[in-house]
Amino acid sequence: MANAREHILSRLPDAQPAPHSWQEPFAPISTLLPSDRRRTLFADKLAQNKATFSEVLARKSIPGAVARHVAKQGYAGKVILGQSLAALPWDVVDLECHWVSGENDLPLEDGLMMVSDCFAAAAETGTIITRSDQHQDSRLNFVARHHCVVLDERDLLGPYEDIWVHMQSQQKAMPRSVNFITGPSRTADIEQTIELGAHGPASLHIILVRAESTRPESGEL
Repeated sequence: MANAREHILSRLPDAQPAPHSWQEPFAPISTLLPSDRRRTLFADKLAQNKATFSEVLARKSIPGAVARHVAKQGYAGKVILGQSLAALPWDVVDLECHWVSGENDLPLEDGLMMVSDCFAAAAETGTIITRSDQHQDSRLNFVARHHCVVLDERDLLGPYEDIWVHMQSQQKAMPRSVNFITGPSRTADIEQTIELGAHGPASLHIILVRAESTRPESGEL
């Protein structure tokens, strides 16, 4: 007489159907969009997440966009810049700039405005993705009161799944840290009321650098 184990195994089918290939598109159809509609979806999701958004036509226009955002925020302190942005023409704007160039070179006083690059973004949720490397200090994402992020349109993707494919195409090894950031920091721990800036930046602004193929025919943003 067969024991219980043999009885159970005898009831299993001889063969299981092959699993679906991981290459099948399983992301929401709403995220598989051409670049112009992806940009619109991203802007809409940012607004839903209480983040703000502006566009420029070239990286040289980033300092001007930052200066306009600083003025709109009514901010009057130092602007802390990631090392990857140091080569831009900051001398054309009236800002007190401080570049982060070393492990202990990041001012940590309250209320700062910090400006950094990001690796990519997912239009699906209006999320920016940052990764640590020798040019990007991850602390820039968390210790400021106001966070301003530069995103190249070629790195604006649709669903989350595309982020990992994009990362694999860029480098062989996984970075030490990867951060997904959706809107300003918030909590509802106190009386179920949303409070911004509880554990990180209270404001998040994205500056999108338009890809050459999607720029307007004339004018500058």
